[in-house]
Amino acid sequence: MLKRFELNRLGVSELMKSPEMLSIIAEKGHRVQKKVGSGYEFTSLVGRNRVNVRIETKTRKAMLDNKKRNTLLKALRNC
Repeated sequence: MLKRFELNRLGVSELMKSPEMLSIIAEKGHRVQKKVGSGYEFTSLVGRNRVNVRIETKTRKAMLDNKKRNTLLKALRNC
């Protein structure tokens, strides 16, 4: 016999915006930033629905490196 599963949407929402989730996601973001090196900037914030992390190029050298080698994508995949 199958039991019905009911998702606690409020609980999931609180979990996705919690400080614990921010620390988990930020840790991975810092690992990616270490792999890609200088010229990239890491930022994190709690958005409307969840925790967000952004790693973006800040120098022309980093932009060209990422365009030529897909540096950010590869670093994210290998972390």
